[in-house]
Amino acid sequence: MISKECLDIIDGVITTAATVVIAFFTIVLARVTGRQAKLTRELAVSTAVAAEAAKKSADVAEQSLTDLEGPFLYPLIETEDVQASIQALRVYVHTYPDNPDNPIHPVISFKFRNYGRSPALLQSISAVFFYGQPNDVHHDQLAGFASEMLIDAGAMSETSTARRLLEGIGKNEYQSIMAGVGKVLLRGSIIFFDIFGNRYEQKFCLAWKPDMNKFMAWGTETNRRRRLSS
Repeated sequence: MISKECLDIIDGVITTAATVVIAFFTIVLARVTGRQAKLTRELAVSTAVAAEAAKKSADVAEQSLTDLEGPFLYPLIETEDVQASIQALRVYVHTYPDNPDNPIHPVISFKFRNYGRSPALLQSISAVFFYGQPNDVHHDQLAGFASEMLIDAGAMSETSTARRLLEGIGKNEYQSIMAGVGKVLLRGSIIFFDIFGNRYEQKFCLAWKPDMNKFMAWGTETNRRRRLSS
C-alpha cells in the first residue's frame, strides 16, 4: 500500500508537470498569435499600398484620358489693324520728321476656338493688348462670359473680345519693333470646364511679326494649360 507521503509527492509531480505543459502551450500559443498579428499587419499594409497604387494608376489613367479627349481653347484673331497703323505712323514720321510723336493705338478682336475633342464650358477670360515684353507687368482686363456658353469641339465662341493697345506706339517704339526688340503682344488666360467638371486655365501670348504681318504664339510658359482645383 502506497503511503500518504508518496501520494502527496506523486500529486505534486503531476501538478508541476501539468503546469509546465500549460505554460509551454501558453508560450507557443502566444508566439503563434503574435506571428498571426504580425502577418495581419503586414497584409493590411500591403493591401493599403496596393489600393493606393491602384487608385493612383486609375487617377493617372483618368487624367490622361480627359487630357487627351478634353477641350482645348485658344484665341483666334478675327481682325487687327497693326500693319495699317504702323504704315500710317511710318507716313507720318516721314512727312513730319520734326513734329512730336503722334502715337498709334491699334485695335484687335478675337474669339476662341475649341481645338479639343469634347465641348468646353467657357467661364471667363482676361486679356491685355500692349507693347513691350511678354512678362511686362500689366493688369489684364477681364471679360466675363455666361457659364452656359458651351463651345463644341471644332467650334468657336459666339462673342468676340476686343482690345485697344494700352500704350501708344511712337517713333522709338516703332524702331524697336522693326529691330525685333520690342513687341506688340496679346496676352491673357481662359478659364473653362470640361464635360466632367474639371476646371482648366489656358494661358496665351501672341506676338505680332512685322515680316509676316501676323500674330504667332510666343513662349512656352505664357502658353501653358493647367488643371485647376474645381
